[in-house]
Amino acid sequence: MNPTDSSTPPEVGDPATWGPERRREVAWHDPRPTAAVGLQMSGLDYLQAMANGKLPTSPIAKLMNMEGISASEGEILFRCVPDESAYNPLGLVHGARGWVTKPGRRVSFADAEVKDEEGRIVATASSSCLILSA
Repeated sequence: MNPTDSSTPPEVGDPATWGPERRREVAWHDPRPTAAVGLQMSGLDYLQAMANGKLPTSPIAKLMNMEGISASEGEILFRCVPDESAYNPLGLVHGARGWVTKPGRRVSFADAEVKDEEGRIVATASSSCLILSA
């Protein structure tokens, strides 16, 4: 078995068959000043400011190679071109376009979908979000 051949599956428990460890560097801005500014803005204004470059994006957006495309009342759209560092154990990537399906004062409900590069829906999700005050 050739450990450098990526087509050869690794053996369970044998690190010599896993191949070389890969690395990538990620840089981001301290999120605390941005969050402090965000406390003075509506959620929509905050997301729009990040999407149009008036505020730095979040560390997770840098980590996942995400960019904000648009934010409007009840909907947000991100583009994400992840590398293999974002793969789950099955070789898949998580990510989503999200929208509010039922806003509320204490709890809101949201849905999301993930599309591939051809625009086909490959995943959907639903969420209940607790609304907290600053």
